[in-house]
Amino acid sequence: MKTVLFWVMRHGQRNGDKDELTEQGFEQVRASAKHNLSSLTFDAAFFSGMHRVRQTAETVLTTLGQSVPLVADQGFGFGWAADEKRWPFKEATRRVEEAKAGGAQETADLWLEQWPPALMVRGRLLATLLLRAQMLADASQRDTIRVLVGSHSPTSELAALDPKTTLRLRETDIMHYAVEVGGEGPKLVTSEVVRAPY
Repeated sequence: MKTVLFWVMRHGQRNGDKDELTEQGFEQVRASAKHNLSSLTFDAAFFSGMHRVRQTAETVLTTLGQSVPLVADQGFGFGWAADEKRWPFKEATRRVEEAKAGGAQETADLWLEQWPPALMVRGRLLATLLLRAQMLADASQRDTIRVLVGSHSPTSELAALDPKTTLRLRETDIMHYAVEVGGEGPKLVTSEVVRAPY
């Protein structure tokens, strides 16, 4: 039995509509990395394919002084589900904000209720976690494999074992997943939110 541990970090503050981090975004990433990840050595690193997420993952690795190849994998992102023409994400955001104004907590489950494509994103993220865990376990002699992932919200938290209680990630918060890989294949066994230090 091997265990693959994923630390999926939401990107730092975005620069308006640009696909890049602000200076504050870089500071957020450095602070979260130092606070939450400084005791870890990563064996692999992925990002969703977007520039601001790549900047986030690169900044984490640089902050920690680690040199790990960074691989793009759209399975860790929104993918086509964020296409505004097909799946109105902005409309879902409006509905989520209305629900929050009515007293609802912004959980992964609220996004699953208010944005139907979130269910597809959940399935895609879970499949990506399990597939990558199996591939990494097969390629490694280690019993425990540590993986950094740069991603988004709501995406990072959608594969949570309990979406009803899993709060949406803030900038540079982390979703920690543990996947066990054994004879019957990979299985997600734990998930938890790790908050950034602000």
